[in-house]
Amino acid sequence: MKKESHDIAGEEILHSPILTKLGEIAAHFVGINLVAVFPRKDRWAELRLGNVTGRQAFCRMVQSTHEGEKQCRMCHAFMSVAASRDGMAIRRCHAGLSTVVAPVSQLSETGLAVLSTCMFTSGDRIAGWKEVSKSAGKLGIKPKALRGAFDAVPEIPRDKLELAQALIMAATAAVAEIKIRRQLEERLVAMEGAQKPALHRQSIMMEELKSGFVETQRRKVLHNRQTHNPKCPALVEVVAKLVAHKPNLPYTVASISAAAHITPNHFSALFHRWMGQSFLAFLNAKRIEASKELLNDLALSVGEVAQRVGYDAANYFARRFKKATGMTPRKWRNQH
Repeated sequence: MKKESHDIAGEEILHSPILTKLGEIAAHFVGINLVAVFPRKDRWAELRLGNVTGRQAFCRMVQSTHEGEKQCRMCHAFMSVAASRDGMAIRRCHAGLSTVVAPVSQLSETGLAVLSTCMFTSGDRIAGWKEVSKSAGKLGIKPKALRGAFDAVPEIPRDKLELAQALIMAATAAVAEIKIRRQLEERLVAMEGAQKPALHRQSIMMEELKSGFVETQRRKVLHNRQTHNPKCPALVEVVAKLVAHKPNLPYTVASISAAAHITPNHFSALFHRWMGQSFLAFLNAKRIEASKELLNDLALSVGEVAQRVGYDAANYFARRFKKATGMTPRKWRNQH
C-alpha cells in the first residue's frame, strides 16, 4: 500500500536521532513536548518528538466534542500558515492556552507544516483560567470538568520558554538540513546511478553545496515571502492561502472568527474589503476549482468528489457546481 504523503517530505525525518534527542531535552528540562503538526488528506496529524507521552488531558478533553475538534483543526491550520509566513512566535489557541509555533522547514513549498510545543500557560494563571472557562461553554464542555485538566497544564517561566524556543529553532534547522541532504542524494543517484561508492557521492555532495544549490532553494523561499501583499491584513492573507491549499476543511465564518478572536462581522467585512468578494464566495470558488481536477478521476463518484472538496451533500455540490460552470458535474466530466 502506498504510504500517504504530506508536506514534510516523510515522517521518517521526524524520527531522526537528533530530533528524538531534542524532544527528550524539551520534556526533561522544560516540562513540555515538541510536536510536529502537518496536514494529511482529510485531517491534521501530530507527531511528538522523542520518547514522550501523548496528548495533554486538556487537549483530549477539548477535542472530545464535535465543536472542540473542529476548532482545533482550524487552529492547527491557522497557526501553520501563519508560521510559514511570519516565522516562530508564541500563539494562543482557540481554547485560551499558549504554544510556540515555527515552520518545520523553510524549504516547504506549501508552508503548512510546523513544529510547536505542547500547550502551556505563562503569566497570570487566574486570568488564564477565566479566558479558558469562557471558551469551555462554546465548545460544549462544562467548566468544572475542564478545570482539572487546566490545572495539569504546565506553567512555563520566561527562562524555560526561551530554552523551548531555542530547541524548536534547532529542530527546524535539523529538518531543513536533512531535507537538503536528501535532495542532493536524490540528484546524485539520478545523475550517477545508485551503484557509485558512498564516499564519492559525499564528495560530490560537498561540491554541490559549494556551487549554491542550497542557496538557490533559500532564495526561492525568500521570494515567496516577499511576494505577499504587505498591505493586506495578515488574517485575510492567511485564510486565503489556507483555503487555496486545503479547500476541504470545515470552514465557517464563525469558526474562523473564533480562532482569530474577532467578531464574525468584523472578519466578513475585512475579507470582503481586501478580496473583493465574500468569504463564502471565495471558498466556493476554490472548492469548485479543486473539484474540476478530481472529476477527471473516473474512479471517483460525484459524491466522493463532493466530500473531498468539503461539501457534505452531493446535491448541494451539484447545485453550486452548475451555478459556477453552467453545467452539472457529470456533464462537465463527460465533456472534459
